[in-house]
Amino acid sequence: METEQTNEKQFGSFPLTGLDDESPVRVLGQPIEPNEDRAKENLLKSLASSNVREVVSRSGIRFGRRIGGGYYSDVYRICSKSNHFGTNRKLLLKIVNAERCPKISNYENELTICKLIKKCPNPYLVTIIDLYEWPREQFWLVMPHEGYELSKFLLKVRSPPGRLPECVGRDLFKQLAEALAYLHRINVVHRDIKPENVLISKSKNDESLNYNVKLIDFGFSKLIETRRDPTQPALCMSHKGSLEFMAPELLINCLFYDAIASDVYSLGVLLFYMLHGYGPWYLPNGGSLGSSRSLATLLDTYHRLKLEPIVFPQLSTNNKSRKANLTISTEAQDLIRSILEPHEPKDRPTLTQIISHQWMTNSN
Repeated sequence: METEQTNEKQFGSFPLTGLDDESPVRVLGQPIEPNEDRAKENLLKSLASSNVREVVSRSGIRFGRRIGGGYYSDVYRICSKSNHFGTNRKLLLKIVNAERCPKISNYENELTICKLIKKCPNPYLVTIIDLYEWPREQFWLVMPHEGYELSKFLLKVRSPPGRLPECVGRDLFKQLAEALAYLHRINVVHRDIKPENVLISKSKNDESLNYNVKLIDFGFSKLIETRRDPTQPALCMSHKGSLEFMAPELLINCLFYDAIASDVYSLGVLLFYMLHGYGPWYLPNGGSLGSSRSLATLLDTYHRLKLEPIVFPQLSTNNKSRKANLTISTEAQDLIRSILEPHEPKDRPTLTQIISHQWMTNSN
């Protein structure tokens, strides 16, 4: 999700039918294209209730394009035309629809977690400005529109090309580790840590950091029971996540897994990705792990992740005078190996150990 600098005069309008004239809702930008008909249909369904339209009218929301979403959610650019959120403020609106959700428990779980995060905010988690709920129908999350997804942010990096220098990667990774540690302290496991769920924006308040990190999207997250001993595993049954970033134990038919340990594993894959511009593993045919979800691929992937050591490739560089065999530092390699190479989840480091690792505390 990428921030756009858009002037008011550039806002076109396209009326959505099916609403009364007293509270018209308009789409910003160009008219909806034919391939966006489903997004328009979903939005009209969400706006069918008079209670929903009353909220739209009171808050002065004008809808922009759908820019993302999932099986049962849609994310839109919006602009507030009243003082409710701040006049002409550019925002994002996520609509989570219970009817489209496979299980109502999934819907209620995400709603509960979003309420918790709104009540107990953290600087490294997405800011929920407002939350509207229509019980067992839908809920809306209003969020700031800021920053780039990590995957898009890496594409903008020029020196070195397509990856982060270690000093920048360290700052961003520290913030991600703190975000995840906070979630675990409030008994939430994320279960879908990947570049698309990390937003990067320019730092405005803290001069010691160049960029700010926000961990987003709690559609796969889960509330876990409070544990008397924080070293005990947080057992979950449903296997969630994105294939390339999932822990190896999730790629086999295990009944229970430790969701905290699997979050840590995903964080380790993300660190490799940040420092190299791509993930650590590829299929034998050269495709990425996400290119297939066949049983054979899952088993082969599990075998590779479980048994093969991490290989740190040569890094690309713009400086021709530097050695061609340049790799990331020994300390960074040690941290990644400590997270990804243990065969058993219980042998992975805790987030406290990760945050205090030598590479993380290096000031250079």
